[in-house]
Amino acid sequence: MEQEDQSYIFIPNKEPVPTLESKFYSVSGSEEYVDTENYPRVSEQNKSIAAKAVPKQDGVYRYFVRVANTGKIYNPMTAYDADLTPTFLDRVCRSEWKFREVNITAFSMYLKFLQSKNMSWLHNTEREIA
Repeated sequence: MEQEDQSYIFIPNKEPVPTLESKFYSVSGSEEYVDTENYPRVSEQNKSIAAKAVPKQDGVYRYFVRVANTGKIYNPMTAYDADLTPTFLDRVCRSEWKFREVNITAFSMYLKFLQSKNMSWLHNTEREIA
């Protein structure tokens, strides 16, 4: 009985990329729990979230903050303010809120706003993404 000559391809072991989960943040006072960095979080996506971190396939996060269809960043303390009142076209054709991708600096400033409710963090976030 002859053995067939088989060639093998050597593939070096790569460290597995850790499986990351999405992180959903809400304003302080409406959170389900507080994470290790003292940021208010909820366990799954719902209408109360103001920011989220979504992992990409390479193990790096993409960061999003909630914005109105006018482009203003979501402020849970004045969500029904007159300047955020949608026009007829906005109510009929577009969703009221959406998420905008931001850099890590703007995201961390916005998380500090959600945590402290200090308006200066919101203004700094708006300047960062403008």
